[in-house]
Amino acid sequence: MWMVIHMVQGKAAAQRLMQALTQEGFMVRLHAVYRNREDAQNYFELQVPKAEAQEARAALQDKLF
Repeated sequence: MWMVIHMVQGKAAAQRLMQALTQEGFMVRLHAVYRNREDAQNYFELQVPKAEAQEARAALQDKLF
């Protein structure tokens, strides 16, 4: 099961975070929240397997701050 660990506006920002987590060894997927919005205006969920959620969230916080 996949779990949302973060939401971000804009596909470019979401892909940067996804790449950072992937480099740390996490499996990550993006999910657009809205269907009929441009990528720059849409929000994206970063999802990881539930078993890795706590570690991925901590790694993401280290990258953001």
